[in-house]
Amino acid sequence: MEDFNDMILNSNLHDIGFSGDAFTWNQGTLWQRLDRILFNNVWINKHQNTHIEHLSHTLSDHAPLLAFNFLSFGGRLVLIKSVLCSILIYLFHTLNPTMNICMKLERMFNKFLWGAKVGKSAILWASWKNCSGVQEEGKLGFKTLTDMAYCFSFKLWFNMRSNISLWSKFMIKKYCVGKHPLNGFFKKGDSTIWKRLCTIKWEEESFIQWGLGCGNIFFWQDNWLGCSSIDNLLNTRSNSICKVAEFYQDGAWNLPLLAEMVPNFILNLILDVPLQIVQKYCILFNKSNDGSFAIKEVWHSIRSSQPKSNIFSNCWQKVFLLPTLFFYGGSPTIICLLILFS
Repeated sequence: MEDFNDMILNSNLHDIGFSGDAFTWNQGTLWQRLDRILFNNVWINKHQNTHIEHLSHTLSDHAPLLAFNFLSFGGRLVLIKSVLCSILIYLFHTLNPTMNICMKLERMFNKFLWGAKVGKSAILWASWKNCSGVQEEGKLGFKTLTDMAYCFSFKLWFNMRSNISLWSKFMIKKYCVGKHPLNGFFKKGDSTIWKRLCTIKWEEESFIQWGLGCGNIFFWQDNWLGCSSIDNLLNTRSNSICKVAEFYQDGAWNLPLLAEMVPNFILNLILDVPLQIVQKYCILFNKSNDGSFAIKEVWHSIRSSQPKSNIFSNCWQKVFLLPTLFFYGGSPTIICLLILFS
């Protein structure tokens, strides 16, 4: 315990205290306060009204809460975006939550956002779905949990296609031996992760582009031309496992062999691809500038977008501390709260 207290002091963290029951857990005659929420100086200076309240023992024996009366709308919004939604990110790498689970979590987040207290009702001015989206469209800047889970399914597929980690090598060895991953299908007895990947593989594959390099990539199914795969250009679904390297000859393209395999317009596209045989092939995410996978870009591609407005953009400034309520689209059922905070 002394080492833990020394760590708190050395890290310049502060326990701001609490109200409510002094103990949050008990076993027989042993009573303890297990919950301690620590803050640094930056948080305390910006959110001076932050307060910790322990629920009564009849409601919970281990649950401190940030009291709604002492946390502003802006503070709750920051807490949701930076903490609550971020916690689930690590779970979505391995778990694929059902629609029902996502809806229950979103209801809890939405109640917290609009200041509903435990056991009491409150006016929820807008649903979580209507609040989700980019700020320039009149939303509050966070994502629905369903979209997040869907985006992380895309990331799983990208990681598997990278074939770098032990997990990706195992998945390819188990489900994709002797065939392109797109030609692998879920069957009874397969893992839930593979089933999850099979549901999004066609959508995610459109985000993948390959750097040619040594040519150890699929000739027909992979997008190494830059515009699309040869299969997509020909509107075919090939089961071939032919690799691009098989069309190399003496450090250049084997033109006679290519002419036998593809029509002239595709041959011209192939000849425009620069050869760098000494380099290793690489996987690229075609929605980002540097080729690395970006959840944000996937989300922007799959979400239902709305027209952006300069009005909304100008409302989100860092120089005001004024919460503003207004109706979006002229409908009282769709109300967005714009919280302007530094």
